[in-house]
Amino acid sequence: MTTLTKRENTVDDHDSIPFSVQLSEQWLLERTYHAQLLNGKKLSIANLTEAMQQLIDIDIPLSSQSWKSLLPEKLPLKKSSNFCVPISTWQEITQEEAKAAYQQGKPVLLYGEHTWEHLQETPGIWRPNKNMRTIIYGNTPYPPEANSRTECAVCYLNVRQGIFSNETWKTWFPTDTTVLFNHHDQPITFFRPYVQFPFTTHYTIVDATGSVTEYPDREEALNGFVSTPLQEIKHGNTVQIVAPNFCYYHEVLCPSGTYRLEFFGPRMDEQGYKIKEQTPALG
Repeated sequence: MTTLTKRENTVDDHDSIPFSVQLSEQWLLERTYHAQLLNGKKLSIANLTEAMQQLIDIDIPLSSQSWKSLLPEKLPLKKSSNFCVPISTWQEITQEEAKAAYQQGKPVLLYGEHTWEHLQETPGIWRPNKNMRTIIYGNTPYPPEANSRTECAVCYLNVRQGIFSNETWKTWFPTDTTVLFNHHDQPITFFRPYVQFPFTTHYTIVDATGSVTEYPDREEALNGFVSTPLQEIKHGNTVQIVAPNFCYYHEVLCPSGTYRLEFFGPRMDEQGYKIKEQTPALG
């Protein structure tokens, strides 16, 4: 594909590590994303991970709303909300393979890069002269300004879950599914999951007593969080006002056990952790 030669300098400059199920599990629990290109190289792990952690819903344009919709025409059908993909490893495929996979209901990842450059310095703009730079910076070389910057754009497509992208994609790339798999001015690279572990998504509210209430989706869970009253917890002669906790997580079935990945909750800044299996009661 032509996109590879245009982006060879933007991939990590290190030897490629062959993907495996074990590594996919390890990277998933570390919350890092890895994508291997057809030429054996990998996308920048740091840049891809940052972009994947910024996914939000793509608002459906007004023009594509169904004529049966009862919503006001000035409102989109979807509200933007954060989304996390429980797939850590991806492999590049062709555009035709990506289109067929999406039509079959399989998840697909689209990746692009947008490079912007600073405008040339306008006449008359003030800059310190050589002597003034010496006073300010001493003998330290004058820090050069970046002339360009490359931003990573990602778009995750899943018939069951929906379409999600980061802001860079929404700004510079198409979001209409009817044109996503067509040729564009900016090159797009297509990926499929290397390995996909079964998972379930959970939206729960935990009150001060530890009682857990699960909701079918994020919106209902947030409404439940707002409506759950504060509770008084007594510690001797003192009374503490305790608020409920909103916890959004994935439970992922890996070869080594079932793990929980929290994306909002008391352990959302930690790696994925194993869920203790309950011992069946003796009857």
